Amino acid sequence: MSRFLGRTRAVLGLGILVLLAGAAHAQTLKYQIGAVGKYTSEGMLVQSLKAGSPLAAAGVQSGDIILKIDGQFIGNQDDLVTIINSSGGSVVLAVRKGGAGPVFRMTANLDGGGGAKRGIRAPYLLGVIGKFSNEGMLIASTIPGTPAATLGLQKGDLIGRINNQPVRSQEELYAILNASGGQATLVVRSGQTGRVGTATVELTTYTLGALGDFTANGMVIGTVAPDTPAARVGLQKGDVIARIDNVLPTNQKEFDQIVNNSGGTVVLTVVRPPNGRPQRMPVNLMNNPLGAWCDPDNEGMRVTAVGGGSAAAFMGLDRGDTILKVDNDRVRTEYDLLTALDNSGGFVSLTVRKGQNGRVVKLEADLAR
Repeated sequence: MSRFLGRTRAVLGLGILVLLAGAAHAQTLKYQIGAVGKYTSEGMLVQSLKAGSPLAAAGVQSGDIILKIDGQFIGNQDDLVTIINSSGGSVVLAVRKGGAGPVFRMTANLDGGGGAKRGIRAPYLLGVIGKFSNEGMLIASTIPGTPAATLGLQKGDLIGRINNQPVRSQEELYAILNASGGQATLVVRSGQTGRVGTATVELTTYTLGALGDFTANGMVIGTVAPDTPAARVGLQKGDVIARIDNVLPTNQKEFDQIVNNSGGTVVLTVVRPPNGRPQRMPVNLMNNPLGAWCDPDNEGMRVTAVGGGSAAAFMGLDRGDTILKVDNDRVRTEYDLLTALDNSGGFVSLTVRKGQNGRVVKLEADLAR
Protein backbone atom coordinates (compact mmCIF):
# COMPACT_ATOMS: atom_id res chain seq x y z
CA MET A 1 0.00 0.00 0.00
CA SER A 2 1.36 3.40 -0.93
CA ARG A 3 1.53 6.36 1.44
CA PHE A 4 2.00 9.93 0.35
CA LEU A 5 5.38 11.10 1.62
CA GLY A 6 7.33 14.16 0.59
CA ARG A 7 6.48 14.95 -3.02
CA THR A 8 4.34 11.83 -3.50
CA ARG A 9 0.84 12.67 -4.63
CA ALA A 10 -2.10 11.19 -6.49
CA VAL A 11 -3.74 12.54 -9.61
CA LEU A 12 -7.33 11.33 -9.75
CA GLY A 13 -8.90 11.83 -13.14
CA LEU A 14 -9.40 10.14 -16.48
CA GLY A 15 -9.99 6.89 -14.61
CA ILE A 16 -6.31 6.41 -13.65
CA LEU A 17 -4.60 6.74 -10.27
CA VAL A 18 -1.02 7.87 -10.96
CA LEU A 19 1.68 7.99 -8.29
CA LEU A 20 4.11 10.72 -9.28
CA ALA A 21 6.91 9.83 -6.89
CA GLY A 22 8.41 6.80 -8.50
CA ALA A 23 5.79 4.06 -8.03
CA ALA A 24 5.97 1.67 -10.92
CA HIS A 25 2.35 0.58 -10.90
CA ALA A 26 -0.99 2.26 -11.40
CA GLN A 27 -4.47 1.06 -10.56
CA THR A 28 -7.38 1.69 -12.88
CA LEU A 29 -10.38 3.60 -11.61
CA LYS A 30 -13.76 3.02 -13.21
CA TYR A 31 -14.87 6.63 -12.73
CA GLN A 32 -13.29 10.05 -13.14
CA ILE A 33 -12.68 11.88 -9.86
CA GLY A 34 -10.68 14.96 -10.81
CA ALA A 35 -8.77 15.65 -7.58
CA VAL A 36 -5.17 15.85 -6.39
CA GLY A 37 -4.46 15.02 -2.77
CA LYS A 38 -2.38 13.30 -0.14
CA TYR A 39 -3.25 10.88 2.63
CA THR A 40 -3.14 11.85 6.30
CA SER A 41 -4.10 10.11 9.53
CA GLU A 42 -7.62 11.51 9.09
CA GLY A 43 -8.14 10.70 5.44
CA MET A 44 -7.39 12.24 2.04
CA LEU A 45 -6.45 15.92 2.11
CA VAL A 46 -7.63 17.52 -1.14
CA GLN A 47 -4.94 19.77 -2.59
CA SER A 48 -6.60 20.76 -5.87
CA LEU A 49 -9.72 19.99 -7.91
CA LYS A 50 -10.45 19.95 -11.59
CA ALA A 51 -13.22 22.39 -12.49
CA GLY A 52 -16.49 20.59 -13.13
CA SER A 53 -15.27 17.30 -11.63
CA PRO A 54 -17.71 15.12 -9.64
CA LEU A 55 -16.11 16.07 -6.32
CA ALA A 56 -16.21 19.78 -7.15
CA ALA A 57 -19.86 19.48 -8.18
CA ALA A 58 -20.62 17.79 -4.86
CA GLY A 59 -19.16 20.74 -2.94
CA VAL A 60 -15.66 19.51 -2.10
CA GLN A 61 -12.97 22.22 -2.07
CA SER A 62 -9.20 22.41 -1.82
CA GLY A 63 -8.14 22.04 1.81
CA ASP A 64 -11.03 19.71 2.69
CA ILE A 65 -10.30 16.24 4.09
CA ILE A 66 -12.29 13.30 2.75
CA LEU A 67 -12.66 11.17 5.86
CA LYS A 68 -14.83 8.39 4.46
CA ILE A 69 -16.43 7.27 1.22
CA ASP A 70 -19.60 5.18 1.57
CA GLY A 71 -18.84 4.88 5.28
CA GLN A 72 -15.30 3.52 4.82
CA PHE A 73 -12.11 5.27 5.94
CA ILE A 74 -9.81 6.48 3.17
CA GLY A 75 -6.24 5.95 4.38
CA ASN A 76 -4.33 4.97 1.27
CA GLN A 77 -4.44 4.33 -2.46
CA ASP A 78 -5.88 0.82 -2.16
CA ASP A 79 -8.76 2.03 0.03
CA LEU A 80 -9.67 4.69 -2.50
CA VAL A 81 -9.54 2.49 -5.61
CA THR A 82 -11.47 -0.36 -3.98
CA ILE A 83 -14.30 1.83 -2.75
CA ILE A 84 -14.60 3.92 -5.91
CA ASN A 85 -14.62 0.83 -8.15
CA SER A 86 -17.36 -0.83 -6.10
CA SER A 87 -19.49 2.32 -5.87
CA GLY A 88 -21.82 1.80 -8.81
CA GLY A 89 -21.25 5.37 -9.99
CA SER A 90 -22.37 7.34 -6.95
CA VAL A 91 -20.77 7.75 -3.52
CA VAL A 92 -21.53 9.42 -0.21
CA LEU A 93 -18.60 11.41 1.16
CA ALA A 94 -17.85 12.40 4.75
CA VAL A 95 -15.86 15.64 4.33
CA ARG A 96 -14.23 17.81 6.98
CA LYS A 97 -14.34 21.34 5.59
CA GLY A 98 -11.08 23.27 5.56
CA GLY A 99 -9.26 20.42 7.26
CA ALA A 100 -10.44 21.47 10.74
CA GLY A 101 -14.07 22.49 10.32
CA PRO A 102 -17.38 20.63 10.68
CA VAL A 103 -18.01 17.34 8.90
CA PHE A 104 -20.52 17.43 6.03
CA ARG A 105 -22.15 14.63 4.04
CA MET A 106 -22.05 15.03 0.25
CA THR A 107 -23.18 12.82 -2.62
CA ALA A 108 -20.90 12.70 -5.66
CA ASN A 109 -22.14 11.25 -8.95
CA LEU A 110 -19.10 9.78 -10.65
CA ASP A 111 -20.70 8.67 -13.92
CA GLY A 112 -21.84 12.13 -14.97
CA GLY A 113 -25.51 11.57 -14.14
CA GLY A 114 -27.63 14.11 -12.34
CA GLY A 115 -29.04 13.62 -8.89
CA ALA A 116 -28.21 11.05 -6.22
CA LYS A 117 -28.99 7.96 -8.27
CA ARG A 118 -27.10 5.05 -6.79
CA GLY A 119 -25.52 6.15 -3.55
CA ILE A 120 -25.94 4.22 -0.33
CA ARG A 121 -29.66 4.70 0.25
CA ALA A 122 -31.83 2.90 2.80
CA PRO A 123 -34.45 3.87 5.39
CA TYR A 124 -31.98 4.97 8.06
CA LEU A 125 -33.03 5.22 11.69
CA LEU A 126 -31.99 7.93 14.14
CA GLY A 127 -34.53 7.11 16.85
CA VAL A 128 -36.28 10.30 17.97
CA ILE A 129 -39.85 11.58 17.94
CA GLY A 130 -40.58 15.27 18.25
CA LYS A 131 -42.14 18.48 17.05
CA PHE A 132 -40.81 20.63 14.22
CA SER A 133 -40.38 24.37 13.80
CA ASN A 134 -38.15 26.70 11.80
CA GLU A 135 -35.49 26.16 14.48
CA GLY A 136 -35.42 22.40 14.01
CA MET A 137 -36.78 19.31 15.75
CA LEU A 138 -37.62 19.54 19.46
CA ILE A 139 -37.24 16.03 20.86
CA ALA A 140 -40.27 14.66 22.68
CA SER A 141 -38.86 11.17 23.21
CA THR A 142 -35.77 9.11 22.41
CA ILE A 143 -36.18 5.43 21.56
CA PRO A 144 -33.96 3.12 23.65
CA GLY A 145 -31.35 1.14 21.79
CA THR A 146 -31.23 3.53 18.82
CA PRO A 147 -28.37 5.76 17.57
CA ALA A 148 -30.09 8.74 19.22
CA ALA A 149 -29.99 6.98 22.57
CA THR A 150 -26.31 6.15 22.02
CA LEU A 151 -25.62 9.86 21.53
CA GLY A 152 -27.45 10.66 24.76
CA LEU A 153 -30.15 12.78 23.11
CA GLN A 154 -32.94 13.61 25.55
CA LYS A 155 -36.40 15.09 25.68
CA GLY A 156 -36.11 18.87 25.31
CA ASP A 157 -32.98 18.82 23.15
CA LEU A 158 -33.28 20.60 19.80
CA ILE A 159 -31.78 19.14 16.61
CA GLY A 160 -31.09 22.18 14.44
CA ARG A 161 -29.26 20.59 11.52
CA ILE A 162 -28.24 17.15 10.29
CA ASN A 163 -25.36 16.90 7.81
CA ASN A 164 -25.49 20.70 7.51
CA GLN A 165 -29.14 20.64 6.41
CA PRO A 166 -32.08 22.07 8.41
CA VAL A 167 -34.69 19.69 9.83
CA ARG A 168 -37.90 21.71 9.91
CA SER A 169 -40.35 18.91 9.11
CA GLN A 170 -40.72 15.15 9.32
CA GLU A 171 -40.28 14.95 5.54
CA GLU A 172 -36.96 16.84 5.68
CA LEU A 173 -35.73 14.58 8.49
CA TYR A 174 -36.43 11.40 6.55
CA ALA A 175 -34.97 12.80 3.31
CA ILE A 176 -31.72 13.78 5.04
CA LEU A 177 -31.34 10.50 6.91
CA ASN A 178 -32.13 8.32 3.90
CA ALA A 179 -29.51 10.12 1.79
CA SER A 180 -26.94 10.20 4.59
CA GLY A 181 -24.96 7.12 3.64
CA GLY A 182 -25.52 5.70 7.12
CA GLN A 183 -23.75 8.40 9.10
CA ALA A 184 -25.12 11.68 10.43
CA THR A 185 -23.56 14.77 12.01
CA LEU A 186 -26.04 16.58 14.25
CA VAL A 187 -26.03 20.13 15.53
CA VAL A 188 -27.89 19.93 18.87
CA ARG A 189 -28.90 22.51 21.44
CA SER A 190 -29.14 20.98 24.90
CA GLY A 191 -32.49 21.39 26.60
CA GLN A 192 -30.77 21.43 29.99
CA THR A 193 -27.85 23.81 29.44
CA GLY A 194 -28.75 25.64 26.23
CA ARG A 195 -25.32 24.86 24.82
CA VAL A 196 -24.96 23.99 21.14
CA GLY A 197 -22.75 21.07 20.20
CA THR A 198 -21.96 18.80 17.26
CA ALA A 199 -21.92 15.01 17.30
CA THR A 200 -21.53 12.32 14.64
CA VAL A 201 -23.28 8.95 14.83
CA GLU A 202 -23.48 5.78 12.74
CA LEU A 203 -27.10 5.05 11.82
CA THR A 204 -28.92 1.74 11.67
CA THR A 205 -31.85 0.77 9.45
CA TYR A 206 -35.48 0.25 10.37
CA THR A 207 -36.79 -3.28 10.63
CA LEU A 208 -40.50 -2.46 10.82
CA GLY A 209 -40.41 1.30 10.29
CA ALA A 210 -42.61 2.64 13.10
CA LEU A 211 -41.62 4.42 16.30
CA GLY A 212 -43.85 5.27 19.21
CA ASP A 213 -44.64 5.28 22.92
CA PHE A 214 -45.70 2.24 24.91
CA THR A 215 -48.84 1.92 27.00
CA ALA A 216 -50.61 -0.96 28.70
CA ASN A 217 -52.41 -1.59 25.39
CA GLY A 218 -49.32 -1.67 23.14
CA MET A 219 -47.29 0.84 21.13
CA VAL A 220 -48.96 4.07 20.06
CA ILE A 221 -47.31 4.99 16.76
CA GLY A 222 -45.71 8.43 16.75
CA THR A 223 -44.15 8.30 13.29
CA VAL A 224 -43.94 5.96 10.30
CA ALA A 225 -40.83 6.11 8.09
CA PRO A 226 -41.40 6.14 4.31
CA ASP A 227 -40.22 3.22 2.19
CA THR A 228 -40.42 0.81 5.13
CA PRO A 229 -42.64 -2.25 5.75
CA ALA A 230 -44.81 -0.21 8.14
CA ALA A 231 -45.49 2.35 5.42
CA ARG A 232 -46.17 -0.31 2.81
CA VAL A 233 -48.99 -1.88 4.87
CA GLY A 234 -50.53 1.51 5.64
CA LEU A 235 -49.67 2.03 9.31
CA GLN A 236 -50.30 5.61 10.44
CA LYS A 237 -49.51 7.94 13.28
CA GLY A 238 -51.96 7.28 16.13
CA ASP A 239 -52.47 3.58 15.33
CA VAL A 240 -51.83 1.21 18.22
CA ILE A 241 -49.81 -1.97 17.66
CA ALA A 242 -51.57 -4.17 20.21
CA ARG A 243 -49.91 -7.47 19.28
CA ILE A 244 -46.97 -8.69 17.24
CA ASP A 245 -47.38 -12.37 16.43
CA ASN A 246 -49.96 -12.49 19.26
CA VAL A 247 -47.50 -11.05 21.81
CA LEU A 248 -48.19 -7.72 23.55
CA PRO A 249 -45.10 -5.43 23.33
CA THR A 250 -44.92 -3.40 26.55
CA ASN A 251 -41.55 -1.71 25.97
CA GLN A 252 -38.99 -1.11 23.23
CA LYS A 253 -36.80 -4.05 24.23
CA GLU A 254 -39.69 -6.50 23.96
CA PHE A 255 -40.78 -4.90 20.68
CA ASP A 256 -37.31 -5.31 19.16
CA GLN A 257 -36.94 -8.89 20.41
CA ILE A 258 -40.25 -9.97 18.88
CA VAL A 259 -39.52 -8.32 15.52
CA ASN A 260 -35.89 -9.44 15.30
CA ASN A 261 -36.76 -13.05 16.14
CA SER A 262 -39.67 -13.21 13.72
CA GLY A 263 -37.80 -14.75 10.80
CA GLY A 264 -38.63 -11.86 8.46
CA THR A 265 -42.43 -11.75 8.63
CA VAL A 266 -44.83 -10.74 11.40
CA VAL A 267 -48.57 -10.48 11.89
CA LEU A 268 -49.59 -7.25 13.60
CA THR A 269 -52.82 -6.69 15.50
CA VAL A 270 -53.52 -2.98 15.00
CA VAL A 271 -56.17 -0.86 16.70
CA ARG A 272 -56.99 2.16 14.58
CA PRO A 273 -58.93 5.16 15.91
CA PRO A 274 -61.68 6.27 15.93
CA ASN A 275 -63.62 2.98 15.77
CA GLY A 276 -60.99 0.99 17.68
CA ARG A 277 -61.60 -2.27 15.83
CA PRO A 278 -58.57 -4.60 15.81
CA GLN A 279 -57.14 -5.41 12.37
CA ARG A 280 -54.68 -8.18 11.57
CA MET A 281 -51.90 -7.13 9.18
CA PRO A 282 -49.28 -9.57 7.81
CA VAL A 283 -46.02 -7.67 7.25
CA ASN A 284 -42.93 -8.63 5.23
CA LEU A 285 -40.05 -6.93 7.03
CA MET A 286 -37.56 -6.51 4.16
CA ASN A 287 -37.80 -5.52 0.52
CA ASN A 288 -36.60 -9.01 -0.42
CA PRO A 289 -36.35 -12.41 1.30
CA LEU A 290 -32.58 -12.03 1.78
CA GLY A 291 -33.12 -9.37 4.42
CA ALA A 292 -30.94 -6.85 2.61
CA TRP A 293 -31.83 -3.49 1.11
CA CYS A 294 -30.72 -3.44 -2.53
CA ASP A 295 -30.62 -0.78 -5.25
CA PRO A 296 -29.98 -1.17 -9.01
CA ASP A 297 -26.34 -0.84 -10.04
CA ASN A 298 -24.46 -0.93 -13.34
CA GLU A 299 -23.70 -4.64 -12.90
CA GLY A 300 -26.56 -5.88 -10.74
CA MET A 301 -28.22 -5.12 -7.40
CA ARG A 302 -26.02 -3.29 -4.94
CA VAL A 303 -26.48 -4.05 -1.24
CA THR A 304 -27.10 -0.81 0.65
CA ALA A 305 -27.92 -2.23 4.09
CA VAL A 306 -28.09 -5.66 5.72
CA GLY A 307 -30.68 -6.52 8.35
CA GLY A 308 -29.41 -7.98 11.62
CA GLY A 309 -30.02 -11.71 11.93
CA SER A 310 -31.08 -11.96 8.26
CA ALA A 311 -30.13 -14.56 5.67
CA ALA A 312 -27.96 -11.88 4.05
CA ALA A 313 -26.03 -11.32 7.28
CA PHE A 314 -25.66 -15.07 7.86
CA MET A 315 -24.18 -15.69 4.42
CA GLY A 316 -21.75 -12.76 4.61
CA LEU A 317 -23.31 -10.14 2.35
CA ASP A 318 -21.97 -6.67 3.19
CA ARG A 319 -22.99 -3.13 2.40
CA GLY A 320 -21.37 -2.21 -0.91
CA ASP A 321 -21.49 -5.75 -2.36
CA THR A 322 -23.22 -6.22 -5.72
CA ILE A 323 -25.42 -9.24 -6.44
CA LEU A 324 -24.75 -10.22 -10.05
CA LYS A 325 -26.72 -13.46 -10.30
CA VAL A 326 -29.25 -15.47 -8.33
CA ASP A 327 -28.59 -19.08 -9.28
CA ASN A 328 -28.06 -18.66 -13.06
CA ASP A 329 -30.25 -15.60 -13.52
CA ARG A 330 -28.75 -12.13 -13.99
CA VAL A 331 -30.38 -9.53 -11.72
CA ARG A 332 -30.32 -5.83 -12.66
CA THR A 333 -33.61 -4.62 -11.20
CA GLU A 334 -35.63 -5.19 -8.02
CA TYR A 335 -38.13 -7.14 -10.11
CA ASP A 336 -35.33 -9.41 -11.40
CA LEU A 337 -34.11 -10.01 -7.85
CA LEU A 338 -37.53 -10.75 -6.36
CA THR A 339 -38.50 -13.02 -9.27
CA ALA A 340 -35.27 -15.01 -9.04
CA LEU A 341 -35.57 -15.37 -5.27
CA ASP A 342 -39.21 -16.44 -5.54
CA ASN A 343 -38.25 -19.08 -8.13
CA SER A 344 -35.35 -20.41 -6.08
CA GLY A 345 -37.31 -22.80 -3.90
CA GLY A 346 -35.84 -21.25 -0.75
CA PHE A 347 -32.18 -22.18 -1.25
CA VAL A 348 -30.16 -19.92 -3.53
CA SER A 349 -26.64 -19.54 -4.83
CA LEU A 350 -25.59 -15.92 -5.34
CA THR A 351 -22.81 -14.61 -7.55
CA VAL A 352 -21.54 -11.51 -5.75
CA ARG A 353 -18.89 -8.90 -6.43
CA LYS A 354 -17.46 -7.96 -3.03
CA GLY A 355 -17.28 -4.24 -2.43
CA GLN A 356 -14.07 -4.40 -0.41
CA ASN A 357 -11.81 -6.03 -2.96
CA GLY A 358 -13.87 -6.36 -6.15
CA ARG A 359 -13.54 -10.16 -6.23
CA VAL A 360 -16.44 -12.24 -7.54
CA VAL A 361 -17.49 -14.95 -5.08
CA LYS A 362 -20.27 -17.53 -4.70
CA LEU A 363 -22.46 -17.31 -1.60
CA GLU A 364 -25.26 -19.66 -0.61
CA ALA A 365 -28.36 -18.80 1.37
CA ASP A 366 -31.16 -20.80 2.94
CA LEU A 367 -34.04 -18.31 2.92
CA ALA A 368 -36.05 -20.49 5.29
CA ARG A 369 -33.45 -20.53 8.07
